Amino acid sequence: MDSSNNEIPFSNAGFFSRMSFWWLNPLMKKGKKKILEDDDLPMLRKKDRAETCYTFVMEQLEKQKEIKPSILCAIMLCYLKEVLASGFFAFLKIVTLSASPLFLSAFIDVAEGKEAFKHEGYVLDTTVPEKIHRVRVAEAVHNKFQSKLVIAQDKRLKAISEAMEPITMTPDIIAMIIHAEVAFRRIEDFLGAEELDCENIRLMESPENQKHSIYISSGNFSWEGNLMMPTLRSINLEVKVGDKVAICGEVGAGKSTLLAAILGEVPKVQGTVQAYGKIAYVLQMAWIQSGSIQDNILFGCTLDKQRYQETIEKCSLVKDLGMLPFGDLTEIGERGINLSGVQKQRIQLARALYHGADIYLLDDPFSAVDTHTAISIFNECIMGALSGKTVLLVTHQVDFFPTFDSILLMSDEEIQHAAPYHLMLSSSRAFCDLFKAHKDATNVEMDASPKVTRGIYGGNFLEGSVEHQLIEEEERETGDTGWKPYLQYLNQNRGFFYFSAAIGCQVIYFACQILQNYWMAANAQNSEISFTVVLGMKASESIFDKLLSSLFHAPIAFYEATPLGRIISRVSSDLSIVDLDLPANFVMSVLAIINTTSSLARYYFASAKEFMRINGTTKSMIASHLGESISGAITIRAFRKEGRFFTENLNLIDRNAGSSFHIISANEWLIQRLETLCAIILCSSALVIVLLPKKYFGSGFIGMTLSYGFVLYRLLVFAVQYKCALANDIISMERLNQYMHIPSEAPEVIEANRPLPSWPVVGRVEILDFTIRYRVNTPIVLHGISCTFEGGHKVGIVGRTGSGKSTLTGALFRLVEPVTGKIIIDGIDISTIAVHDLRARLAELMGSFFDACTKVLGKCQLRESVQDKEEGLDSSGVALLRGSQILVLDEATASIDNTTDAILQKTIRTEFEKCTVITVAHRIPTIMDSTKVLAISDGKIVEYDEPMKLATCERILVSCPLCRH
Repeated sequence: MDSSNNEIPFSNAGFFSRMSFWWLNPLMKKGKKKILEDDDLPMLRKKDRAETCYTFVMEQLEKQKEIKPSILCAIMLCYLKEVLASGFFAFLKIVTLSASPLFLSAFIDVAEGKEAFKHEGYVLDTTVPEKIHRVRVAEAVHNKFQSKLVIAQDKRLKAISEAMEPITMTPDIIAMIIHAEVAFRRIEDFLGAEELDCENIRLMESPENQKHSIYISSGNFSWEGNLMMPTLRSINLEVKVGDKVAICGEVGAGKSTLLAAILGEVPKVQGTVQAYGKIAYVLQMAWIQSGSIQDNILFGCTLDKQRYQETIEKCSLVKDLGMLPFGDLTEIGERGINLSGVQKQRIQLARALYHGADIYLLDDPFSAVDTHTAISIFNECIMGALSGKTVLLVTHQVDFFPTFDSILLMSDEEIQHAAPYHLMLSSSRAFCDLFKAHKDATNVEMDASPKVTRGIYGGNFLEGSVEHQLIEEEERETGDTGWKPYLQYLNQNRGFFYFSAAIGCQVIYFACQILQNYWMAANAQNSEISFTVVLGMKASESIFDKLLSSLFHAPIAFYEATPLGRIISRVSSDLSIVDLDLPANFVMSVLAIINTTSSLARYYFASAKEFMRINGTTKSMIASHLGESISGAITIRAFRKEGRFFTENLNLIDRNAGSSFHIISANEWLIQRLETLCAIILCSSALVIVLLPKKYFGSGFIGMTLSYGFVLYRLLVFAVQYKCALANDIISMERLNQYMHIPSEAPEVIEANRPLPSWPVVGRVEILDFTIRYRVNTPIVLHGISCTFEGGHKVGIVGRTGSGKSTLTGALFRLVEPVTGKIIIDGIDISTIAVHDLRARLAELMGSFFDACTKVLGKCQLRESVQDKEEGLDSSGVALLRGSQILVLDEATASIDNTTDAILQKTIRTEFEKCTVITVAHRIPTIMDSTKVLAISDGKIVEYDEPMKLATCERILVSCPLCRH
């Protein structure tokens, strides 16, 4: 979209158009005809966009570097001219508002015949709308520059009220100043915080011109930036161009921190670090953006179909994309919630591979990948596609080590040994122990692995809109929702009662105030004659006198040309209408004015509500993008995509600011037209006073009439303004209500059907004809699963990526409700009890927490190194604390080394000896001591038997990764 063609009309509007908001008319008219969408709102002019404002403010902050930078000063210096102009019009508004009593006094004098000069009444009458519009111009400019300046309050009739206004506002003003000061200080502290300095580490020269890709000499790194507390010590590393380096070691040895140090994420406190060329980084915990799979792989790069096809084949994504409803255009949720961990990891690999970097830092990408897929990715991707590239791979898969040029063994935050594979075996006892721990568990030979058949993915490049995606556009109400959101709001906590009471009190208060003022005005001249009677009589008398005078002084030619009946009709019938009907119709015309006002308000609502809704959705987009950027900051910086994400954030801010600007402009558009209408009415009232015969009305009535005219003018404008503001604000209630009525999962507590406190005792799990899907209109994930896990048995669940392993274990906790079938635990159908009872009984705390915590840390070997160990050990300790009869381990040991895995398996065998343990794993040693192993493929049970029988079953050899061993 060409930004110049879609720029807001305000940028080219003239002075009158800007002051009257005439430039907004086409959009308001469009909003009346159709529901406005985000694309209907034009872009802000260039000088008001986030990028331009950011540049201006940063230039001012740069100039203040020698002194302490101040955000407030920078903003004031950037927009000093606009602030001064806004201040001038604010002062003008104060002056015009302060002149109200003087105008009122002058009108009273004119009505009493005390004119200072001829036609003074007409002059005063013309100043009424001028006064009103001067106020509007001041407010328009005020809102245009969006400056928070103190404005004068409404002029009150009573001097004491006028004197008290500033005094009562002082605490609020002081509070606002304090809040602003705190906010500015926090922003300044954040902007002044020390930033990562990656430029002195990463050099962009071509690696072909260098002897090495990565060079670290005497490097000490600390997350705290403290030399006395280093996270990595005495790091010396030289990686040549094209080398493949494996990094191994126990949990907490510093492997991931070493990669982060190369990226510049860990502050360097000593030594030299150099990295030449582009870097691609794969996190251990996959980071996925909201969007399509294709967007995640491209990551801002242009689409090359051939290279894209090769990438997804080498990362073994062909089958996965074929299973998804929209292929690579399938929208994945925030953090990739509708993908398995393995799929997210492979998408990360595909992103790195497609990026075409010089250096690849891979942090244990095979941790959650089954053996077949790991071998396929290693052969096709790392050894094939990345041939000639520099690769640093953190892994616990020792079977891959012989193919690497060098191996780094890390321990206690240092590089203990660095050498090729054959030298490591002969020179490092620690490496031999690590290698032996793996070989004792399994005798897997990588060369003996069968080749994985590569599929061909034809691509799924859909045209047009894709329906039924997981992540849809944020829903918002459209059009006028009537009284529904108001009733929803008032339904909370007896809202109707309190609201009605408040309205009743307000009505009584205003009625009493008006009656009091009326009584005082009536008695000011001791008049006992009705104001309405006097007004009607004097008006009729004045008209009749002028009519007769005109007729008596008319020339003879008039009577010759005018029929007598026409004259009599005017004198009798028309005068009667003026005397009797006109006052009543004049009163009724007030209703027409109210109707006109309401019509104007409805015209405004049609667009303003959509502005508010668009503002809410764009604000959500900013929050989501910001959270996503923070969680993926390391990956974004590694791929040098900070500029793209910063630009995207600025664009989102512009979209939100554009809707905010239109909200303010539409509000001013309405208020200005309302005040014009009120000015016409008030001007007409003043003109009537000027035209009426002098000395017929007391000053009290005149003062009350005009003062109430001013007050009613403000009340009408304020009433409509607040009504519009309420209608806009109630949209927040609409948005809240959408989330207040999300379909809930099963009840947390069902009092009539609560299990016994000791349940489950045995831990027997029966799964009967169990079929499940995640959402309506999505494919079946599990197809008629039927099996039994006996109490106290250790059951392993294996299968390829996406086969349904985690879905089955999640069903035990009723994370997703089944389509058909049921799960019975110790004779109780879990669908008949509350989810809180189910989940709590499977994970119930026992005994003294702190005593148990100390005991468990010792059993899990966490007492001395709890801060260094990672998720697997901590999770095991928590599970042991809870003492559940049924323990579910879903890839609990995927990211830890074999030695630590062996410790955890020993802990499980001893401490959970009588418990039912259900383990989902890709590592063969993890499930080899299981009582039975359940093999799943494509959501169906392939085999369920003892491990040794399963391993010799001929027809499982192709489908189960276990059978190869």
